[in-house]
Amino acid sequence: MPKVLFSHEQIVFLKKYIKNTRISVLAEMFNNNFNASITTRQLLGWCNYRKLHNGIPKTAPKKAIGDEYTKRGYVFVKVSNKDKANSYYKGTWKLKHVLIWEQANGKIPKGYRVTFLDGNKSNFSLDNLALITSMENVQLNAQRLRTNDKDLTKTGLMIIRLDMAIKKRMRDR
Repeated sequence: MPKVLFSHEQIVFLKKYIKNTRISVLAEMFNNNFNASITTRQLLGWCNYRKLHNGIPKTAPKKAIGDEYTKRGYVFVKVSNKDKANSYYKGTWKLKHVLIWEQANGKIPKGYRVTFLDGNKSNFSLDNLALITSMENVQLNAQRLRTNDKDLTKTGLMIIRLDMAIKKRMRDR
């Protein structure tokens, strides 16, 4: 016989409070009421399987152009109102440091990226941003030449560029 996740009393409780209650709050109420330890994710899966919904919209309100949000330390800026699936990757949102670089210097060529010389993802001054190739980025990280001092990082970048030029010259021989 399959294991029953919730008792009849618990199911009645969930159905009673599911309307207009956020899943995280419902999980906390459930755990307090029944001395349980169900996670929000478990409860969400159970409710979705039984097509029980709380009536609270899952999507956040639409953001205006120019609004910002931060993810993993990087600041994103909304640049258009395209309403497509995965719009974060289709031109609706853009990294703020990339946007600042492009406004000052033009479009970033393929295979290049903008990096923070001092490693501070919230320092958007142009003298702290540098255009580097993907390979230079890999080498900066691999050789541990990226520091929180922008002048030292610039020096590390020059070392990498010199080293890459020497290796290219050797290959061309």
